[in-house]
Amino acid sequence: KTTLSNVTGLSTPIDGLIPSRNYTVTVRAFTVETGPAASLIVNTLSIMPSPPLNVTVSGPTSTSLLVMWNSPMNPNGELQFYMVYHTGIYSTNYKKSDPIPISETTYNLSGLVPYTEYSIYVTATNDARIDAESESSAVISRHTLPSHPRTPQTPSLSDVHVQSATRATFVAPDVDASNGPVRYIDFIIHHAALGSSAPPLSAVPSVVGPYVEGSDWYVAVRYSYTEYQSKVASNQFTVGSGSTRTMGGLRYRNMPLKPEQVYFIYLRVIGIDENGEEVSSIGQPLKYVTSDQTSNSFSSTATGCSESVGMIIGPASASFVCLLTIAAHIIIWRYRKRVQKRFALEQRSNLSLERMDSSLCDIVANSETIAGREAKSNDENKTTAHYDVFCATSNSAVNSNEYQDAPLVETKQDNLYEHVDVVDRDEL
Repeated sequence: KTTLSNVTGLSTPIDGLIPSRNYTVTVRAFTVETGPAASLIVNTLSIMPSPPLNVTVSGPTSTSLLVMWNSPMNPNGELQFYMVYHTGIYSTNYKKSDPIPISETTYNLSGLVPYTEYSIYVTATNDARIDAESESSAVISRHTLPSHPRTPQTPSLSDVHVQSATRATFVAPDVDASNGPVRYIDFIIHHAALGSSAPPLSAVPSVVGPYVEGSDWYVAVRYSYTEYQSKVASNQFTVGSGSTRTMGGLRYRNMPLKPEQVYFIYLRVIGIDENGEEVSSIGQPLKYVTSDQTSNSFSSTATGCSESVGMIIGPASASFVCLLTIAAHIIIWRYRKRVQKRFALEQRSNLSLERMDSSLCDIVANSETIAGREAKSNDENKTTAHYDVFCATSNSAVNSNEYQDAPLVETKQDNLYEHVDVVDRDEL
């Protein structure tokens, strides 16, 4: 109750009232005596409320935060609703919620990104202006929890890779660790039958460990996140190198691949989820078919070249020099294969000619008996002499490509020899 005395005139201001309150104003006139009172009930207007109090966050998950607060100390009117604002640490643009009923002082922020820090504040609105809000509450910051690692990219062949029988050189794709801490990165190898297609990711065994004899699925090598980042910087990783390393108490063998086989190479990322448990994500595989054993030397050339030359002239120039070196090796290899093939064909051709020569001599030898029956005289010595002449002549003709010039033996077997003499050299 406030009393204003000695008021002159017909009006006076009354200060220090509370917004949005009902007040009773009583006026009395004083002369010699006090006059009757006249009363009036009035309402002060609403103004913007004070900000909500005691904003906190509890119950974080990988994608949500539960925000709680208390009502403003001074509503300054009839509260209508609250609004919750949030933004990621790397953004300055706040997103606001839908209006929250005044009866509620909690709000579940959902659809957030795992393992991300968010800034949050709350405002209130009353009946003073529906389109205006109070000053913001104190801003607080909280993290969402980690989740499954993001799905890694599919490995791709290196620019300097050459088809090999026992190994393959790959580009190490970058791993996104934004969903939480990454513990390990694995290269998983699946040895499949020729002509096989990649199995669906659901068919990948949930537990794949180091190589054991006869296993179709195994981890060729495991890296810590820091070690793997250095591999990304060097831009390559080799499957089938034959190396051995120990990680997390386990021994991993990067076994050489087998010639002319199908392999699927997967990248698996292992992290920690919101419950602190180990979880993993695996990407689509790269299909790789090893070459035959003959071309295995090319892989050694490519690997050695990229490592040694790259240290001297840099990665870009090294790639060009290595490609030229590899091209030269391929040309030499193809030339050697062509020479070997021609030599093999000649050997088979000579063998066929020798067999034909032997057959001709056998024919003439058989003709000796026929000649003896027809001559009915002592021509045996002559026939034998003719046989020796023909065989010697035919062998000489075959070896000197002069078969067409070999003389005919003039005996009673002329018809037989004439038949033999017209055999084409190409047919022989």
